[in-house]
Formats: sequence, C-alpha cells, structure tokens
Amino acid sequence: MFGDIIFVKGNSIFSKIIKWVTKSEYTHCAIVVSDDNLHIAEINYKYNLKINHLHYKDYVICRYKYDLTQEQKEKIYNFILNTLNTKYDYIQTIGHLLRKLFGFKIINNPYMYNCSEFCDKFYKSADINLLENDYEGSVTPGELFRSEILIKIE
Repeated sequence: MFGDIIFVKGNSIFSKIIKWVTKSEYTHCAIVVSDDNLHIAEINYKYNLKINHLHYKDYVICRYKYDLTQEQKEKIYNFILNTLNTKYDYIQTIGHLLRKLFGFKIINNPYMYNCSEFCDKFYKSADINLLENDYEGSVTPGELFRSEILIKIE
C-alpha cells in the first residue's frame, strides 16, 4: 500500500558492514509508491533516488498505524516528485561507521539522502515523526523498523 516501508535484509559485503554498525538485521529500506506493492521509491549507494520495481527477496513490510489524510498524501506525493534523482549521501553513511568506532558526530548534507533518511523525511514531509528524539540524518533502517507507530504487516 502507498506509504508502506520495505525493510530489506541484505547479504552483500556492504550489508554486512551495515548490520555490524547498526546492530540490526535490516540493511536497507524503501517506500512503497503503488497500492499493489510492486513499485518503490528508493535510493542506495548504486543510484540516485528513483522509482523501481520491487526486486528484493528478503524483506518485511511495515505500515504507518494511522490512516493518512488526503492532505498528508498530497504532501508526501509532492515530496517524492521534488526529491527524485537526489544523490546518495556517502559521507553520512560513512559517518554512522565513524560514530560507532570513534564517537564522531554525523555530518548531514541536507541535499543528499541515504535510504533511511529518505524514508524518515518522506513521513516528515507530512508532519509525521516516526521516531521521537531523532537527530537529523542519524536514523538507520533498524531504528526506523523499531518505530512505535509502524506495524509489521508482512
């Protein structure tokens, strides 16, 4: 359903590093943009933000536990249109590793996203905070998965 979040359990070398850094089995996330769950908006280290056919095998779907209003859906739709082709934020992603190893503060470029930041900002565009006390740019797929206002549906 539109707005659901896909949480992916990756197995690549990059995914193994993410699992180690975040202490979570979820290494990637994306937003469902069709009611048939076949199309997702996603960004990753290989490409800029775009609409893709759902191609993952090992994933779960979580849904916002409240109904989105028409106004919220319009804000979200406009957010997607305005962010298509946004570049991936490699520095922020590396920052998560540096934070774990050395306690460094994460550097966030407001004009680039990693996957979890995109999903978080997707909802923030409709004035919905998936996490309490989140620091801009520091959210991980595992942290989003643990949101109290998301319900695992698949």
